Amino acid sequence: ARFYREAKAAAQLHHPNIASIFQIDEAVPHGEGRDPQEGAEARPFIAMEFIDGDTLAARIAKAPLHLTEASSIATQVAEALKAAHAKDIVHRDIKSANVMLTDGGVAKVLDFGLAKTAASTQLTRQGSTLGTVAYMSPEQAKGQDVDSRTDLYSLGTMLYEMVSGRLPFGGDYEQAILYGILNEDPEPLTALRTGVPMELERITNKLLSKDAARRYQTAADLIADLGSVDTADLRLSGTTRRSMPVAVPVGESRGGSRRTAALLAGVAAVSLAAGFALSTLRGTQQTTPTSQKLEIVLPGIVQAQFPVISASTEWIAFIGRDTQDRSGLFLFDTRTGTVQYTEQSEHASEHVAFSPSDDRLAFTSYGDEPGIYVSVVPGGIPRRVTEFGRVPVWLDDQTIFFLEYDNEDLPHILDLATGELTPVPLEGEPVLETHEFYWTSRLPDSRVILGDLEPKGLGGEAGILMLLDTDARSLTTMESGIINPYFVSGGQLVYQRGTDDGALVARPFDIRSRAFTGPPRELLPQMSWPAFSVGYDGSLVYVPRIVSGTSGQMQLWLLNTETAGTVVAPLDVAPGRMLGNVAISPVDPDRILLEEHPMGSPGGSITVLDLSTGVASRRPFEGVRSHVSWAADGKTVYLDDPTAGSEAVYSMSLDSQTGERLVLDRAQSPSASPDGRWLAVSVRERGQLNLYLMDLRSGDLVPVDTTEGMHTDASFSPDSRYLVYRARPLGVSTTYYGG
Repeated sequence: ARFYREAKAAAQLHHPNIASIFQIDEAVPHGEGRDPQEGAEARPFIAMEFIDGDTLAARIAKAPLHLTEASSIATQVAEALKAAHAKDIVHRDIKSANVMLTDGGVAKVLDFGLAKTAASTQLTRQGSTLGTVAYMSPEQAKGQDVDSRTDLYSLGTMLYEMVSGRLPFGGDYEQAILYGILNEDPEPLTALRTGVPMELERITNKLLSKDAARRYQTAADLIADLGSVDTADLRLSGTTRRSMPVAVPVGESRGGSRRTAALLAGVAAVSLAAGFALSTLRGTQQTTPTSQKLEIVLPGIVQAQFPVISASTEWIAFIGRDTQDRSGLFLFDTRTGTVQYTEQSEHASEHVAFSPSDDRLAFTSYGDEPGIYVSVVPGGIPRRVTEFGRVPVWLDDQTIFFLEYDNEDLPHILDLATGELTPVPLEGEPVLETHEFYWTSRLPDSRVILGDLEPKGLGGEAGILMLLDTDARSLTTMESGIINPYFVSGGQLVYQRGTDDGALVARPFDIRSRAFTGPPRELLPQMSWPAFSVGYDGSLVYVPRIVSGTSGQMQLWLLNTETAGTVVAPLDVAPGRMLGNVAISPVDPDRILLEEHPMGSPGGSITVLDLSTGVASRRPFEGVRSHVSWAADGKTVYLDDPTAGSEAVYSMSLDSQTGERLVLDRAQSPSASPDGRWLAVSVRERGQLNLYLMDLRSGDLVPVDTTEGMHTDASFSPDSRYLVYRARPLGVSTTYYGG
């Protein structure tokens, strides 16, 4: 009964992202008789649209999706849910196996014929729940009544899976998966994959909220937020990276609204230094950027962004990640040079702000419990003071001004002493019809907010300098082409020219008349917004675009021979470990094979880096290797262990979890030919290394060079016709001596 009723209801859905249902009927299967009277039983069936393509599950099984593709698919599925929910139909089994992808990139949701209408009665057997366990919402897992928000939770699971290549809650048993769904938080996407924008992580976390009331309430709201994610920044983590003509300084904005500027956090995580530069801007009249400069090293930090310095200059707060994989709010003590992590701040995001007395911090969080948080400096546990909001600005030590994120940035004022929230309505301002608020700081000794307005829907466009008097509820727009303004003691405004990656300039400003009194002078030719802030005393704190050798990050630099440019492929590598022996897959130039090992000790791993997704997968290996090589099929790896006493060449399948297979003893330096026939190896004989070709079909060895010396590091030409190798005399150990 449920089958017929609900399938017929779903057949009324007509949407480009929903697989159409053409017929619902009964039939006797072929070969079982012609009618029920002959003993065969008619069975119900659904005839639906034929879709030529793969399931999303099959695509994810190959590799995590490009971020632009994942965002597009999530939007298309949300459009399908929007249409279904409008007709009071809840799918209840949204998962990657129920989404088909056409060759043209269109996502089609399947199985709406088994969906549940809002008016349906529970005709399933007692205690059962529809839906696949790993994608179930908490309320679905508990067997409670579900509504459209359950589908949005399942879509969040699918989005997480598309980006990371894994489910947010896994386990070998259903009970373990259900426990995770009900009690645990998923690992942050930004910790699993480089280049994931924090805005995309925020959207996913909101979808996966255990409390349905904190999730997106409608698919339309989700579609709006997905549409605000800057696809230009997403493409930096996609296939375009390999074809970029020059290395892009990571951490730069590629445009994009600061409403979604948390995007930049995921990009900045790729290669920002574990250090700050601190400069003084006040009082300098020359055109050079600084009057004095101090380099600050942050011990144990692999990512640092959104820095802000306290008025006393004793503290620098920033959002980051350390070598223990802790993410969130950190404090650097400028007096002792130590870094302190703020516990329970893992969802802290941009806009950290010190109170005027420097004894507290306010920041925005986009986790399961979003809102404005306040913590005591130093070491305080963050306390949630609002259930919504972003961009906190302290008006005084007890009052915080902030914006309501989900309500067109309506300003609010919070009294911390009483908990009272006061909206700050601004009506009758024509500029607000075309621009949205953005705030950074306030003018000293006043309740006047200093910030800018940004064009709606045109992220990255130049802003308009504005002043908001929170007492008079008056908004004054001053000058265009200005973004991210800061007031500096002595009478200057420091701001960016144009956009979030524009030049940083200083300009004389009269605080009494609130007007500029002179032309701007350039401080730095370019500065990325998440990488800097300016203190009231003129201190500029910023994160240089360099990589520290002790930061736990190493970079693989690839040369694009067609454009003579370089492409940066960053990898998180623990301190004390090394990368080496790069090999590009013969079947997929986006896949890079490397070996990784501790300095001078065994216990390394094989690393496969997918440039199209930024995902690095590792397979452990006990020895210290010197060479790795792809087999012609791109699925098998040849490697060696040249350690004294265990010298041998092995093969390893990347498609299975089986261990290494011995190919040849007393050998090293394997190199497979592109045609798949030969494996060049250096075999130890009579105290030297002789070069051989192994026939991979028969296992026979064919000598290449057995003259006196050490013959190693063989490499085939692309057509497999030629072999280049290194020969050096016996007794010469330097790796830079060739012959």
